[in-house]
Amino acid sequence: MKKEVVLSLSSAFLLVLLLVPLVTRAARRAAVPMKEELEEHRAKAGTPQLGGLAMLPAFMLGMVYFSCERTAQISMISAVLFALIGYADDFMKIHLQSSDGLKSLHKLLLQCIAAAAISFLVRENAGLYEKLPSCIYYPSAIIYICAIVNSVNIVDGLDSLCIKSCAPALVMVAIALPGAGPAPAVMLAVLVGFLFFNSKSATIFMGDGGSHLVGGAVASVFLLSEHPLICLVALALPLVEMLSSFVQIFSIRVFRRKVFLIAPLHHAFQKNGMEEEKIADRFLCVSAFFSLLAAYFL
Repeated sequence: MKKEVVLSLSSAFLLVLLLVPLVTRAARRAAVPMKEELEEHRAKAGTPQLGGLAMLPAFMLGMVYFSCERTAQISMISAVLFALIGYADDFMKIHLQSSDGLKSLHKLLLQCIAAAAISFLVRENAGLYEKLPSCIYYPSAIIYICAIVNSVNIVDGLDSLCIKSCAPALVMVAIALPGAGPAPAVMLAVLVGFLFFNSKSATIFMGDGGSHLVGGAVASVFLLSEHPLICLVALALPLVEMLSSFVQIFSIRVFRRKVFLIAPLHHAFQKNGMEEEKIADRFLCVSAFFSLLAAYFL
């Protein structure tokens, strides 16, 4: 088993190191325009957007060593389903040469369909949450998965921010909840390898394909851990980021005024003069604290 773990993590880490430069060269013309309100990001114009194309094969290769395990199979399916949704969004942005891809409602509908499939597999194949009535379990699980995927997607707004916000939660699950399967450790290996290219100044972005891949894997891992609510504590910071965007949109549409200078919060910090690297490092510190807190509750 130890040999399989070493081979799995090494394979995932080395493959992402190998693939990212290839994807970067191939995707040089596949950049997406920066959002007009983010003047600070103008220097990033032209940075390739499809890092997720390197991350998914690396994750799948690492997981192949455990493909006989049900938890591994569910995490792999979840990663693929949500990555495909993210890729569709990325390619739409590239095709339209716009910072907006799939329409929000269309993307949410696709996410709900994928979340319903994963919820079914967790209950029927893994045999978890069978005591909960279906009318409670399925809506709750779908909302849970979509909330995690979107929070991870939203926190992917600065160089290395998504990785530094999610890595502590994955470390916590990998160490404290081995029942969640090998996915958290394999995803960590992929993220560490990708960080080599995504730290400031990023040579490539993971894009929606990458962030949906991470979000899908994290959501399935949390559900499979059998401690989904405690696991949310570890991911508190991305969830707060998502909430800040929701509050901003709600306030603008209902009250015609902004609550924050700009949402989500990491952009508000940036507008107030905080350096991008410092924001990412502080998010890492806060995420590590919440992951420690979750481990304590466990």
